[in-house]
Amino acid sequence: MTQKTKIIFSHGEKGGVGKSLIASVLIDSAINKFGADQVLVVEGDPGIRDVADRYRGHVRGEAIPLNRPDPMAAQDAVSHLFDRVTAHAAQVVVVNLPSAAGETLDPLAPDLIAPAAEAMGIEIGVTFAVGPGVESARAAQRSQESGLVSITYPTSHRLAVLNAHLGTPSRFAWRREDNAWEGHESTLPPLLERVASKMRSIPGPLSVIAESDDLQIVERIILWKWLKEANEIGRFFFDGEVLE
Repeated sequence: MTQKTKIIFSHGEKGGVGKSLIASVLIDSAINKFGADQVLVVEGDPGIRDVADRYRGHVRGEAIPLNRPDPMAAQDAVSHLFDRVTAHAAQVVVVNLPSAAGETLDPLAPDLIAPAAEAMGIEIGVTFAVGPGVESARAAQRSQESGLVSITYPTSHRLAVLNAHLGTPSRFAWRREDNAWEGHESTLPPLLERVASKMRSIPGPLSVIAESDDLQIVERIILWKWLKEANEIGRFFFDGEVLE
C-alpha cells in the first residue's frame, strides 16, 4: 500500500524563532527514515534560501514565494506549491515558511489548503516554533484557531517546539495557565554557540556535518548529542511517537 504524501509546515511567529533549524531537523529525520529521493524541501521565501542551500545536491528543492500579501498572488503561490508537490511525488515535503506566513498563508488554510490536501490524499503536519515572548504564544493560538495549525487532524499532527536556545522554556509565556494548545509539545535543545556557528557555515545534512573534519572531536560529540535530542521532533512525525 502506497503511503500518503506528508507535508510538514515549519511555522512560527516571525523570523529568528528557529523555523529554519526545525525544518533542517525534519529533513534530516526524513532522509534517515525514507531516503533522500523521497524528500522535498520548499523554501517559502525565495530571497532566503538557507535550508534549500544547505541540502542542495542532497534532496530536491523548490523556492515558492508564500509571503505574497496580495490575496490572489497568495492563492497562486498555494496552487504552485501543490503543483510541485504532485510533480515531485515525494513521500515527505518540508515547507520552511516565511516570516509573514501568519498574515499571508494562515488565512488560506481552512478554505483552500485543507480541501486541496484532502482531495489529493495529502496529510498535513505543522510544527510551530515558540519563543519566550507572549506574542509567540498568541501567534500559535491564532494559527490554531483559524490558520495552518487548525487544519491538522488529528491534533497529533501539530507540534509546538519550544526553542531553548532563546531561553529557559519553563519561563516562556507559553507555560502560562491560559495556554489552549491542543497538540503536543517538544523542545529544541540549546546548542553551544561555537558549534552552532560552525554548523551554520557548513552545507549538507546535519548528520553529515556531525562527522565533518571541520569540527573538532569534542564539537562533533556535542553536535551528535544535540542531534539525538533534536530528532525527537522527526520521530514524532515519522515514527508516531507521542511526546509528553
